[in-house]
Amino acid sequence: MADARQYVEIVTTAIETGGTAATKPIVNVHHFATAAATTTWDKAHIESVFQSAIMAAILPCLSSAYLMQSNSVRMFQDALDPYLIVTRTSVGAQGGDWLPSFNAATLQLRTGLRGKSYRGSKHFGTIAESDTTNDELTSGALTRWATMITAYLAGITDSDGNTWLPIVWSRLLSNMSSVPTVIVANQVTSCRINKTLGYMRHRKQKTVV
Repeated sequence: MADARQYVEIVTTAIETGGTAATKPIVNVHHFATAAATTTWDKAHIESVFQSAIMAAILPCLSSAYLMQSNSVRMFQDALDPYLIVTRTSVGAQGGDWLPSFNAATLQLRTGLRGKSYRGSKHFGTIAESDTTNDELTSGALTRWATMITAYLAGITDSDGNTWLPIVWSRLLSNMSSVPTVIVANQVTSCRINKTLGYMRHRKQKTVV
């Protein structure tokens, strides 16, 4: 039987405040699926509750140097669906100096199935220096990330009554070039924040001569 669920992709774009022309955007991509079949949904409603529930839990974990630019929302079961782009200007909550843009807190995602197509990760920055000791997150930072994980696993419920749960979407096993698309995705059942900071090479600023 065909999968009647809906799938949404939300791309969050931010910048590091006080950066130079070489500063690269900070991009995080989130995927959710409806808990049950639905035919009534609105991308603006989904974006609004994502901002108020998920981003509201992420921002306390990030440095005040993190400045949101936008959320972009598309229903990716439709290969031709355009993004709805919503401007956002929210900032991270942790003051003081921050670590270089290529340092990141890493969230490991797991589903009920084994194999690399059924697990994922997310890398969040910028991170406040006060939230780290050497290369590790402090206990206070880990407590805030634990709160974020609880909110993330709970998913979001939009104003149309749809519940959207986080998923790991397999690019390898899915076929997104055909219409209709073939999506292989599984609900995230557990998350873990790495105590040790990660490294995102592509976020590193280029040298300005």
